[in-house]
Amino acid sequence: MRCIPNRCHNLSVVSAERQPLRFSDLLPPAFLFAFGWMAEIVNRSALPEFADEVPASDVALLAVTILPLAFRRRFPLTVLSIVTAAFLVTRFAEVPEFTSTSLTLFIALFAAGAYSRHRMRDWVRGAAIGVPMGTVIWGVATSQPDLPDNIALYSVFSVVINSAFFVAGWLMGDLWRKRTEDQAELARRAEMLERQADQLAEQAVASERLRIAQELHDVVAHHVSVMGVQAAAARRSLPPEAQAVAPLLESIEEGGRRAVAEMGRLVGFLRSSEDRSTDPQPTLERVDELVESMRASGLGVELHRVGRPRRLDTAADLAAYRVIQEALTNALKHGSRPEAVVEITYLVDELSIRVRNPLDVRSGNGNGRFAGNGRGLVGMRERVSLSGGRIEAGPRGDGYFEVSATLPYEEAE
Repeated sequence: MRCIPNRCHNLSVVSAERQPLRFSDLLPPAFLFAFGWMAEIVNRSALPEFADEVPASDVALLAVTILPLAFRRRFPLTVLSIVTAAFLVTRFAEVPEFTSTSLTLFIALFAAGAYSRHRMRDWVRGAAIGVPMGTVIWGVATSQPDLPDNIALYSVFSVVINSAFFVAGWLMGDLWRKRTEDQAELARRAEMLERQADQLAEQAVASERLRIAQELHDVVAHHVSVMGVQAAAARRSLPPEAQAVAPLLESIEEGGRRAVAEMGRLVGFLRSSEDRSTDPQPTLERVDELVESMRASGLGVELHRVGRPRRLDTAADLAAYRVIQEALTNALKHGSRPEAVVEITYLVDELSIRVRNPLDVRSGNGNGRFAGNGRGLVGMRERVSLSGGRIEAGPRGDGYFEVSATLPYEEAE
């Protein structure tokens, strides 16, 4: 995965250049300085050509070489330049300590690759390796006549080993930086996908609410229109002795027309041309057609009706159909097996609907959209709630996902 430079600049460890000094930044240089000081004492006491006491100049050189590492995250190239220069001085001054200063240069090379985004990064790192190693090679070449062959061979071997050691620090820094950039890019994309998912969920809910509003508009407008027509018919058929109520009926007729027109204006601007349809609203009478279409799509549906059919309110009838339709659609998309059972039970006081399908254990809940933020469950709950009913949806202990809804019957006149 390739990181977008500007994005990674904002998200990755380049921000370390603006962070305050941390306690963890002080630990490596403090440890290396203490180690170098002790190594200096041991080396001077063990080698007869050096004095027993550690001179202050050696301690100062060690401090200048090692302690700048504390700022390696904030100023990686500056620290590498200082460490490299001090490393060369310690070699020319013949400070009898090599391990801690070599580790310091290694860490500085790593930090330059891991934390710096400067375009001169590779040039500075190349100089940090090439100049010290080139100095050693130059010294061996100029003193070749005076050096035994084994010493010259050892010096060349030492240059190769140290060069490989420092190049490893270079490569490890690059790997760390690329890994951090990849993580930052993945985090950015995950955040972007999460925002997109939230936006899609909000759009889905808004779209479902719009569809519900449109369907309710059609239902209510139909009933209000019928009221107006009946009021007009009643007004025209009034006997002469009942003409006193004619203005009241005319007011009902006019109010119905105004209500239908107002609802049309409120909902009409939300409708697009492709949303407009002259088809009648679906009801439970068309469940058989829905079941057949689902079977044709590959979903094995068993439909059971229990009890004597009772009349539902128009909105409740539409909600019942939509609940079954949405539940079967999700069973087809997310079920572990292409099968479902639909039970429509006409109870004494209400209609009961239950749709069951096998649970897909791999997706966690079987029907992901019911448990998510999509339009499925939200839309069904709003439809059922508007009709005065109740709905429950979720996995059951027997390995099935179940949608269960109850809706009231139409009140008798």
